[in-house]
Amino acid sequence: MNYTEDTISFPVHGEERKALVRTPEKLFRFPALLMNFGLDRDTALNGDCSIVSDIFLAAGHRVAAIDAPNHGERIDEYGEGLEGQAKAIQAGVDIFKDTRDTATAFFDLMIERGWVRERHIVLDGTSCGGMMALQVYSTDDRVLAVSIHAPRTYIPKLIEFSHLADNPIIQRSNAEALIPKLANKPLFISIGSSDVRIGAECCFDFYAKLRAVCTRNQPVLFTGPGASHDLSPGSFVREAGYFAAAGFLLQHCAEELKMLNHDVHS
Repeated sequence: MNYTEDTISFPVHGEERKALVRTPEKLFRFPALLMNFGLDRDTALNGDCSIVSDIFLAAGHRVAAIDAPNHGERIDEYGEGLEGQAKAIQAGVDIFKDTRDTATAFFDLMIERGWVRERHIVLDGTSCGGMMALQVYSTDDRVLAVSIHAPRTYIPKLIEFSHLADNPIIQRSNAEALIPKLANKPLFISIGSSDVRIGAECCFDFYAKLRAVCTRNQPVLFTGPGASHDLSPGSFVREAGYFAAAGFLLQHCAEELKMLNHDVHS
């Protein structure tokens, strides 16, 4: 597929942030914007977790990605990767608020440029990126729908964060703490029946508790046998989850367009 690629800089609390944005050559007349949350912006749109982004791009929609804290160009004095994130949190840095603020500033810019309408923004995220997508979804009502894959829902389950279970930043950022702000919002979750890395049981528990409080837009769980964080034979077929997620998000985009058309003609 043919597309143009832009690296867009924008300020967040006096610091420069960057987003990678791809615009398809054949842009849909009412394009959505899909933000894919991964580790860094390049692998988010080029790696194994880019299937949903690629489908949206092929359908005529823009896609984007940002660097997660302590990844890509955002490695700082606390170090790189999840270990760096853990050290930052221990020092009192709320990396989850940072991600929320970065996404909000980016959406503001895209709307200001006329590149997307409010409520035409959707999110996709895998593993730790799934948690970041939930963070943004919990505070920005311009986001229409979200899909997450093998998501980190209970942060201390990861060995890098296991010593931070009592940290207030972690406690208010675990997925269960976000349930009041996620209730009744369209959410798709794909995960294998087992996952030692992020704890499949934590994800299933989050899903059950979220479902129990939703009176509409019940969360969708797509699961099957095998482990999510394992690409060996017999593991969960993550591609199936990505394909189903793309359909889920596109369906919600279509429903929103139907309402837009109704408003125009009413």
